Amino acid sequence: MVDYFHRAAEDSQGRLTMPEILSRDFLDQQKLTQGSYIYSCQYLNKADYTQFSFFKDEDLRYYVDAPDGLIYFLSVDPAISLKARSDYSALVVVGVDYDSNWYVLEALEEKVEPSDLIRLIFELNKKYPLQCLAMENFALEKVLRINLFAEMEKRNEYIAVKTLATNTRVSKEARIRALQPIFEQKKVHIKKDMRSLYRQIITFPHVKNDDLIDALKSMLQVVYPSDMKPIFKEEKRLDKLSQMAYDEIQSFSRRTVKQLEYEDL
Repeated sequence: MVDYFHRAAEDSQGRLTMPEILSRDFLDQQKLTQGSYIYSCQYLNKADYTQFSFFKDEDLRYYVDAPDGLIYFLSVDPAISLKARSDYSALVVVGVDYDSNWYVLEALEEKVEPSDLIRLIFELNKKYPLQCLAMENFALEKVLRINLFAEMEKRNEYIAVKTLATNTRVSKEARIRALQPIFEQKKVHIKKDMRSLYRQIITFPHVKNDDLIDALKSMLQVVYPSDMKPIFKEEKRLDKLSQMAYDEIQSFSRRTVKQLEYEDL
């Protein structure tokens, strides 16, 4: 008979078991960058993912109007069939700000022919000038990419396409779980009317269709922060008020000068 001892870096009360090797600062940083699930596997010796809600409601952020200064990325996950029970083609546009916050601007699920999917891609590029379009390197994506390049030549409108290498030995669920750290850092912003995306996030992995969140996870391989600091409505209003105050001071100065000139007469 063999006894196994699984020692964790901290106990159930959060007390460190090996502080001279694994400090609190180090462990906190690992949890931040890896997410709760990977941290639990690596440092707590607990690999049961069923205890985790991968993407928590309280970690989601909502917005009404996206800030200025975003740069845009599109991820496309095409479907192979138009049948009612087949997956949707998913198109997700993310705007990234100076602080690496993600603003999901579009989360579209469509059952469309490849030609219509390509048309949608060009429409989105016109609305959001794209840094790049991300697609995985599967057979359907390869066919779509060939037709997309032909359409670029025809339109004389070019979009940078990033082909994503996919490790097929890792399950799709495991690849989607890689989004957990950015959610826990509260950097993902969506609109409240994006109900399908919200449902896929909150119910993952127990969700029938995961097209949108699957497309969203591809962003991890392509996005980078904007070099322009965002300007929010509050800041714009402050700028407007500052301009009004300046104009009032100038007007007062002009009135004062005229009054003095009148008094001199």
